[in-house]
Amino acid sequence: MPMIVFHERLALQDPVSTALLVLSLACVVAARAATAPTSSLAAGVFLGLAFLNKISAVFALPWLGLLYLAWQKQTGRPIFDRRLWWIAIAAAAAVLLYLRGEIFKLGSDLGRYHELAIGGDGTSPGFTARLAVWLNWYRAYGGWPLGLLVAGALGLQCRWPSRPALLAGAAWAATLLVNAAFYANTYARYLHPDCVPLVLFIALSIGGAWSVLPHIPRAAVILGLVVALGAWLNISRQIASDPASAPLPADEKQQYVTGPWSGRGLNGISQFLDDYADRNQVCCLVLAHRFHSPGCYGLMLAALGDPRLIVVPLTIGQPADLAAASPGLRKIAAGQRVAFFLLYEGSLYPAPAWLNLPGSTTHRVFEVPHDATNPFGLYQFEP
Repeated sequence: MPMIVFHERLALQDPVSTALLVLSLACVVAARAATAPTSSLAAGVFLGLAFLNKISAVFALPWLGLLYLAWQKQTGRPIFDRRLWWIAIAAAAAVLLYLRGEIFKLGSDLGRYHELAIGGDGTSPGFTARLAVWLNWYRAYGGWPLGLLVAGALGLQCRWPSRPALLAGAAWAATLLVNAAFYANTYARYLHPDCVPLVLFIALSIGGAWSVLPHIPRAAVILGLVVALGAWLNISRQIASDPASAPLPADEKQQYVTGPWSGRGLNGISQFLDDYADRNQVCCLVLAHRFHSPGCYGLMLAALGDPRLIVVPLTIGQPADLAAASPGLRKIAAGQRVAFFLLYEGSLYPAPAWLNLPGSTTHRVFEVPHDATNPFGLYQFEP
């Protein structure tokens, strides 16, 4: 789906959580033919890693549970057999072994989870409004191809019902309702894990009826798949080549492509630093905002494997901040040729006025457009 392609281009955790959940589900299926608990333990480890990667993976439990139920019914096994306990034990072990002593410190950080409606301040929209937002993301990204595929799957279920497919559809619907009930903030990327039961509903509906479909309906199914997937492939090609002109929701473009939270302009910043390092035979050290900063994250990715660039997440708001950091920076530069820069990020991290005052030790060396009204600004200084 174009939604998956668009968000996988970004340095976000949601696609990783989705991949871990799919791996967990695949291990559950693989455990059918295994006598040893290896596959079930692997399923639990992947599930625990998904929780550690992003806490929102907990909202996948409704569809994971229903799909597990469907698989147990399909294979003639009891719901609460040894495999379920192995999965739970391995998931808990993965979480606890990673957190260790930190588990006792979580209480002080629970206020961070403001995305949950139950922890909100009462100003978030109601359940119905949130449900409409979630459904609109599917409409905006999936478009008519998704409508065609879902309508076709429903038609097949009416004529040739399949319990696994129906449970996958119920799993998707249940997760959608849980999201609308508990999320206070809504972002399209939160839908990534929920696409799994939806895709399984479509696939299992087609697969369950395929052997009994007459020739003409079978040809119609193939044609529908080719047309829908071809349309998605064309949109995905546009996303990969030029997301700003791709048919995406306007607010998603503003957030990730052209707005203050986007990485627009970072290629220009990193190219300037690379050219400066090559021209002057120095290493460029950049101080960037240390929290919620697309410029910092983007430059840290650019610095991977590049000895010419060092990115330090250190916020500089006042001259005293720079003065306090200077001894450490001089120690880093001892015996090396290092050029020092500050990166400011428009409205998210505006450049303070003292940078340009007479007598300031900093001077602006480069600017590049970022969001609609504010540029990325690069300032050079000597510690």
